[in-house]
Amino acid sequence: TCDPQDEFLDVIYWLRQILGLLCGIVWGIIPFSGIAGLLIFFAFNALVVYVYMNSFQKVDEEEYGGMMEILKEGLMTSFATFLVAWIILYSALHYN
Repeated sequence: TCDPQDEFLDVIYWLRQILGLLCGIVWGIIPFSGIAGLLIFFAFNALVVYVYMNSFQKVDEEEYGGMMEILKEGLMTSFATFLVAWIILYSALHYN
């Protein structure tokens, strides 16, 4: 059997992976570039996780080690997914 805490963190992890891929696709099509694109991604990613956690799940963040631990869950792999999708699409669509 799975621990409910592990299940919640797994949902956060996979939510972030999907979010990273979708943002990378959108950023590549729009075309965002530079530090603004990175900052918007991090802000949007954190906001989505925060809203999901507080509005839909209503979890006690202290059970998971605090807000920062939840916000860090899966962030770097999501960022990597985002970068790969963003770079490939941006390069394919906006370079001659």
